[in-house]
Amino acid sequence: MASKKKEIFLSTGMSYFSEVLKAVETIKSISDAPLTIMQCTTNYPSIIEDANLNVLKKFMEIPDVNVGYSDHIENNLACLASVSLGVKSIEKHITLDKNLDGPDHSCSLEFKEFKQLITEIRIIEKAMGSYVKKPSQAEIENSFGMKRSLFAEKKIRKGEIINSSMLAFKRPSSGLSPNHYNLILGKKAANEIQKDTMILLKDVLFD
Repeated sequence: MASKKKEIFLSTGMSYFSEVLKAVETIKSISDAPLTIMQCTTNYPSIIEDANLNVLKKFMEIPDVNVGYSDHIENNLACLASVSLGVKSIEKHITLDKNLDGPDHSCSLEFKEFKQLITEIRIIEKAMGSYVKKPSQAEIENSFGMKRSLFAEKKIRKGEIINSSMLAFKRPSSGLSPNHYNLILGKKAANEIQKDTMILLKDVLFD
């Protein structure tokens, strides 16, 4: 197959990792065409306990290969989980009728089910997002009412030293962030601050 210089999808059912590496070495010595290693459990139907999806991470450490998942389980959970781990290909058998004779019809998908699998995979891909942790646009819009500001837990008189018992964190977030807690702790109140009032910078004396 490698001598044909065509893309190869290599099933690894019934294999040890050392055998997978040997197969990759053999193929790569002959062809530089794309190669996808497919994690597979050769059993029809297979049980989800045998999916061994964590080995996909090991396969992804092999240089210059793509990684996929070949599924023979009677649901799509392992397929969707493998997509979340970063596989590039999914194999799932198709059948005209799950009740037909033969070993793999029961774990195959009829056409409507296959279409549903594709839809679910596309949803999972959207859910993966990026590697950047930041608020989504919806979170930014919600943050005003959800995040908290520094408030006076009790009445604070002008000139009083602000201590922890005087402070509380309450919604909304239009005042000083709780991140400023240590900034104002131990400072004097610039004016009288009523209980349950949002504390602002103008309310605090900074030396």
